[in-house]
Amino acid sequence: MYATITVHLVSLFSLRAPTTNAFTARTLPCPTPAALKLALLAKLIERDAPGQAPDAIAALAQRHLDWLAPLSVGWAPPPYLTISAATLTIIKEDNGKTPLIRSVGIREYAHFDEPFGLTLGPITDEAQRADLADALLRLRALGVAESLIQPAGPPTWSLDAPEGYTWLTEDTENTENTPEGQTTRRAGEAVVLDDLGRAPSFERLSLYRPVEAAFVPRLGEDRRRTIVTLPLRQRRQDLTGRTLERLVDAPQQ
Repeated sequence: MYATITVHLVSLFSLRAPTTNAFTARTLPCPTPAALKLALLAKLIERDAPGQAPDAIAALAQRHLDWLAPLSVGWAPPPYLTISAATLTIIKEDNGKTPLIRSVGIREYAHFDEPFGLTLGPITDEAQRADLADALLRLRALGVAESLIQPAGPPTWSLDAPEGYTWLTEDTENTENTPEGQTTRRAGEAVVLDDLGRAPSFERLSLYRPVEAAFVPRLGEDRRRTIVTLPLRQRRQDLTGRTLERLVDAPQQ
């Protein structure tokens, strides 16, 4: 079965693209599968782990991670969104050896005036469906700390994948064939997204992992990249930012 929710943006949205750094942070128009799955995992740990020993918490997190990782993630964009850049003060430390260093960076933010849709699945286990529904309702942020969200209500369930969603967990060909047999560039906004790998380890994904080579996340196992063409096209651009519009009819949110 597939769980589908409608997500309202409480504030501006920003999720740094994997190809940029913290000082020139270009935002993605959508959440990445990895960001969504790890946010859900954090909510399940928050719910189930209080009072447990660290080893028990790690085992609990790994059990949830094992069924969250393979889920497909779909996104239904709003009709329009605008992306603009802001200058920020960045304060960083040098491994605790020097005082905090003040610097300047640029971060893009996406402005949504209507909600977007998310769908996850397939998932057959009844207990896991209950956990997924509970975690989706608990979500309050996706992206950087100030990217606050609010689910419109509990997820709806369907036996088949809902129509009108772009699958963020599947690579998209950048070209397509026309009825005349010619090859043309696919319309849309191509982005690089981050997803969980084929066998992710909580020990290597945890923010509290030891600073040792053995605990560095591994491409393929813990994380993987997808190249997806989102159904968006640029409608307007000026010095303040750019506006994107949805290319296809998406489910009504």
